[in-house]
Amino acid sequence: MRKKINDNKILDYVFTSSEASILWGLESSTVKKACQSDTIYCRKSGRSWLVTDKSMNDRFGKILDRIVKGKHKNPVEGLLRLYTLNEIDIVDIKFKLPLPPKIRMDTIDKIQDIDDVDCE
Repeated sequence: MRKKINDNKILDYVFTSSEASILWGLESSTVKKACQSDTIYCRKSGRSWLVTDKSMNDRFGKILDRIVKGKHKNPVEGLLRLYTLNEIDIVDIKFKLPLPPKIRMDTIDKIQDIDDVDCE
């Protein structure tokens, strides 16, 4: 179930095309071409394309689905984003998600670095 977006955090759901490419595990050129060809909802701000998570999910699929299906170039970054937005928690990462062991451990290590907490 999709969480309601808090108006104070609305910018957490808007990305430059470069940020979106990292989070969704795509080539940067893929997102820029989608913007230029109007196959994704976006707008230009200065020299950068801006996209929303909804438009990225609609066009390329959800981050978590891409990670689980092995279609994500940088799954740890994608998982960290979902964790920081409270869309998944440490229990999901450790036990519930079908992740390769290396991705699981690398993500837990990064979360420990960010939160400075013991995830065991």
